[in-house]
Amino acid sequence: MSGEGEIVAAAAAGPIQREALRVFRRFDEAAGNVDGAAVVLGTFDGVHRGHQALIEMAAGWAHARNVPTVVVTFDPPPVAVLVPGLFTAPLARLDRKISIFGSLQTDAVVVQHFDQTFARRSAQDFVRTDLFGLKPSAIFVGENFCFGSGREGTPGMLRRECEARHVFFEALPLIRENESGRTISSTEIRRRLSEGDVEGAAALLGRSYALEGTVLHGRARGRDMGFPTANVCTDGLFLPGRGVYAAAAFVDDERERQPAVVNIGEKPTFGETDVTTEAFLLNETRSLYGRYLTLELVGRIRGERRFASVEDLIRRIHEDCREAAALLSR
Repeated sequence: MSGEGEIVAAAAAGPIQREALRVFRRFDEAAGNVDGAAVVLGTFDGVHRGHQALIEMAAGWAHARNVPTVVVTFDPPPVAVLVPGLFTAPLARLDRKISIFGSLQTDAVVVQHFDQTFARRSAQDFVRTDLFGLKPSAIFVGENFCFGSGREGTPGMLRRECEARHVFFEALPLIRENESGRTISSTEIRRRLSEGDVEGAAALLGRSYALEGTVLHGRARGRDMGFPTANVCTDGLFLPGRGVYAAAAFVDDERERQPAVVNIGEKPTFGETDVTTEAFLLNETRSLYGRYLTLELVGRIRGERRFASVEDLIRRIHEDCREAAALLSR
């Protein structure tokens, strides 16, 4: 892998050219390629509105001074390595997070692999070797950001290290939701998703929560009932509460938004207990096997239930389709 990153923007004199996002897989790979950048640090689980505000603050500072903006994140998330029992699944896969970073006018991303060896690095080693090895002109973090072995590194320590090097530093206070006054957090987003409240989760994310994955072969029960569903492999993503949802579906990289009904859960009417994610695209006639589906959940239609007969289930699916179409038309 080149030290110039996976995607490299063309060099140009004058203002920074933000035509492509550079992605580096280690601190030492990025060193020497992002000198003078405004660096923003975090795990960014879900890249919610609080994360976006932090990145936008760094980007605004950087653009005013004509220096690049660099997001530093960790994969897998530190909590998944340090306390795996507390971490269920991410709110977005790494490639989706990187795409969102790019939409926030980030110029480069450093994705540092996080494992037990990296976790044992002291806060001082991390700051002096990894972080300042990037030669930043500014560092931005959230006020609850901790780092280093035993979480010994704090924003206060980072501020002192920056002041000693004449590097600008800012710790952004946690962002609160206007409606409830609750802190915007990945934990709160998971709570709302678990309850099927995808609208509430979207309010904190700043966008609809998306499930995505490749379409795999299933048991074809939907086709037999007149509703050919796509069995989407969402392995590794956090699943909302079981039930039926209205969704905007996108096939591969196509931009056309298609109305869809998504079922998350078991198939109690058929006595099946495997939890799956299945989508019925209302206007799609193509075979979707092997295609990549993105499902943006916009509303919950109902919870999971067992029907007395297949005929009752089919009648209910017709209703689900009508409700989904109505939801999506708004």
